[in-house]
Amino acid sequence: KEQLEKAVSIAHKKNPSISLQLAGRWAWRYWKLDSRPPEVMEYSGNWQGENSEAFEIINQPLNARKDVLANVTLFKNIKKQDKNHNINFKILFRVHHAICDGVGTLHWIQEVFRALREEAPLCSSSNICELDIVQREHYPVAENLISDSRPLFPRSKNPEFSGSHWIKCRWQGKDSKIIARLI
Repeated sequence: KEQLEKAVSIAHKKNPSISLQLAGRWAWRYWKLDSRPPEVMEYSGNWQGENSEAFEIINQPLNARKDVLANVTLFKNIKKQDKNHNINFKILFRVHHAICDGVGTLHWIQEVFRALREEAPLCSSSNICELDIVQREHYPVAENLISDSRPLFPRSKNPEFSGSHWIKCRWQGKDSKIIARLI
């Protein structure tokens, strides 16, 4: 646990935006840096990480205004042995999706393991968010949400095998009561 805490601390110093906290209210919300590093916890309960049985204890929601929004959990009670390896521990990385998407989470995990191997962290090279990407594309003003909006990615050739298709567009006018307008 001490090695992992040290590695998380090093990775946190080089990637401080892994520790963000939601601040402000309504239209004045913003993300501020939280000085607390991601937590390293030990778990010795019933959950073995193989299915959802007894998963509730580890799956508590993260409060974006109060909690540290990233943590690493070391499992101390793993008893399973697979055919090729003796498994005696597992590590669970948990990050609130508001501060880190899948690729960002993978980068965070790699940074922690670089620090564990005493390699220099790469640091985060991103300085834009999804909204910046959408805005730089200069999408046309949407009159008809279905036909005049441009998707962020092209439609699938096999839509029956794909998940949701998100459409990005600019909203004309004020954002007040936006949910009622969308409905």
